[in-house]
Amino acid sequence: MSAVGGEEGVAKILLERNDINPNRRDNGGRTALWFAAALGREGLVKTLLKRKDVDPNCPDNKGLMALLLAAIRGEEGVVRILLEQQDISLNRRNNRGRTALWFASAFGHEGLVKLLLERKNIDSNCPDNMGITPLWVASAFRHEGLVKLLLERTNIRPDSPDSDSVPLFRPAAIEFEGIAKLLLELKGAGSNRPGNGN
Repeated sequence: MSAVGGEEGVAKILLERNDINPNRRDNGGRTALWFAAALGREGLVKTLLKRKDVDPNCPDNKGLMALLLAAIRGEEGVVRILLEQQDISLNRRNNRGRTALWFASAFGHEGLVKLLLERKNIDSNCPDNMGITPLWVASAFRHEGLVKLLLERTNIRPDSPDSDSVPLFRPAAIEFEGIAKLLLELKGAGSNRPGNGN
């Protein structure tokens, strides 16, 4: 695929042909847009998205689509371009139930989390298949700035439990006081909940 090398000129020529399917997948289910997003090729992402038949939500065999890949890799420019698409699925999950916000929170991409939280229809409490929310994973990986950002959301649920704990108890268990204090300050995140080791 020309997208792998980032050859925008070649991509433009190919995309002008009606017999070229821009959503064609390789054996792993990856499309040209998938590769362009994964490699952070903003120009190529723009070029591909100029074709109305390009599906920005086309997942690979693991359920990863362009937005999720860009969030994982911290490609803020690519995420901005993808968010301009009216049909982008903000809360689309991969096969493990993880969203773009989940990945950005896990990998500590603060700029991306801010960008995603600006969207009105973002689900900031969306758990993965194990019940782990963006707030939980941000606190578990000690991303204090991200925890603050997420806690600013009026609809955030700090006590959304995973399979065996709630967000407060993970940072408390690893003795990261800053995040534990942030969560304790929030109404409803009291330390007398089950699962805190009492």
